[in-house]
Amino acid sequence: MTNALTSLLFLVVLGAAARYAKLHEPQWLSKDRTRFMARARVLDPRGGRPSRWMTVRGGVGTTSIVLQPGFTADRSLAGHYGVVSRLADDHHGHVLYSLRGDTMVVLRVSGRSELVGILDRMIAQDN
Repeated sequence: MTNALTSLLFLVVLGAAARYAKLHEPQWLSKDRTRFMARARVLDPRGGRPSRWMTVRGGVGTTSIVLQPGFTADRSLAGHYGVVSRLADDHHGHVLYSLRGDTMVVLRVSGRSELVGILDRMIAQDN
């Protein structure tokens, strides 16, 4: 009986840890608000399936941002991007932004992050 309860408790803790890891992805903004970490995906210009979500590091400029791929991300993601528009607020508390550079990229930022305000101001400056 004790083994069954211990096994069940282990599965519950494992499930809770997996749910926590899925909902809390890497999000970071430096104190000087010039560097950040977020998730991004490259869009296919021909309308095909977009790439998977990848962790990226970024730098904030006055009119654009610079993305650098994370350890496992696609190297073609590196470059300067202008913020085109705010696409949507997705159901997990994230905000999606469309970026244009050499390729089209969607940047996913936590809705509670101060980076949302910075990117919104970049859109307003361009329009």
